[in-house]
Amino acid sequence: MKPTERSQAGKRASRPERAKGDKAWDAADWKYSALVASSMVPLFGKKLTPEEEMDGLEEILRLHPAYYPALYHLGGRKIATGQEAEGRRLLLEAVDLMARREGPAQFDPKSMDNVIEFLEENLRYDVARELLERLIQRYPHQALFYDELGAAALFLGDEAAAAAMARKAVELDPQNAHFLSNLGWAHLVAGRLDEAGKHLERSLALMPANEVTQGNCEVLRHLKRAGGTFMDYLLRPLDRKALERLEERCDRKGDFRDLDQAAAQWNHDRLDAWKRELCRRRDVPDYSEVYKSLRAFFGFVEQLSEDTYLLYEDMGWFQSRFARIMNKFIFKMSDADAEVIGEIYAGLFSFYGFLTERGLADKTGYARFRSELLGMKRGILGKAARYAKVRHDDSIPEQEKERVRGELFEGDHEWPGI
Repeated sequence: MKPTERSQAGKRASRPERAKGDKAWDAADWKYSALVASSMVPLFGKKLTPEEEMDGLEEILRLHPAYYPALYHLGGRKIATGQEAEGRRLLLEAVDLMARREGPAQFDPKSMDNVIEFLEENLRYDVARELLERLIQRYPHQALFYDELGAAALFLGDEAAAAAMARKAVELDPQNAHFLSNLGWAHLVAGRLDEAGKHLERSLALMPANEVTQGNCEVLRHLKRAGGTFMDYLLRPLDRKALERLEERCDRKGDFRDLDQAAAQWNHDRLDAWKRELCRRRDVPDYSEVYKSLRAFFGFVEQLSEDTYLLYEDMGWFQSRFARIMNKFIFKMSDADAEVIGEIYAGLFSFYGFLTERGLADKTGYARFRSELLGMKRGILGKAARYAKVRHDDSIPEQEKERVRGELFEGDHEWPGI
């Protein structure tokens, strides 16, 4: 389960109220609104590249160097594009500028949700932690920041700091059911199950219908019954017979929602375990993009699969269908270039390599999987490069494009599923 809840709004800094009489701020604010709007609804169908977006943000900062919404935005983009030191500097500078302009009485801590969420979606919990520590220095009585800092620390494996920060959030806001749930979650991950139960019970007493806390309690019950750590729970052996029995019940009812939910939970837990390992080890180049690309790839395959349910850990299923999957992927995805395909390969090898290390996949099977996929890679990249030229060339008649599709994809593009 997720330890915290996040806003799903756009990944940009919230804009504060305009300062009266500050024309440069107004000009920067207007420009920033236009830039955000163009990134959400691109003019003429052309989305800004990261470089164009950063150029626009830097132009805004020339109008008003203290316009911190653009600083937050630019700092996040710098981090995402590998400009680590500069990105961190801009984020911390933005906090200091914001604190001078917005005192504790005027400041809304939720205005930082989008910035924190952006960093977490890019698996940069280390940067989120540094940013939150600076925010707490400037706004020491905001319970939300302690709660967020605890979540970041937990993902980085610092269980003691996670519990301490979650406890501070509850001290500042003792009737907040979410903060209580997160404190219980921190204790659960650290293995202090009795302590976890106390806080989760208090959270449910305040908000009985909270599905996050209910899920946390389910994990707690499993650990008390089966023992082990939270990572053991995420990597618990798959109960295929239970899934088969559930499939039979759903088939009799004609309603497969329970089966879909069960399969989704298994997939979520395996990905969550791998994600935590990526953040801890950081031994996969561009691990953030690799994680996001594989997660999107699995989602794409789920849309194609005609099976009753799909389990990501079924390496053999993906191996036997990989050529057809990639034919459809190249056909449907306009950005299916060598970089994206490389990230998918890196993600598949990292994910199944991790499951093999943890005993959930066979070593010999993984070696065959890796060998077979590597044997296909050159041909897949060739198809992607050739189709990219045909796809975007308006001078080629549609009939000729379809002939090329048939040649490249062997008819796979004509069928909706796999």
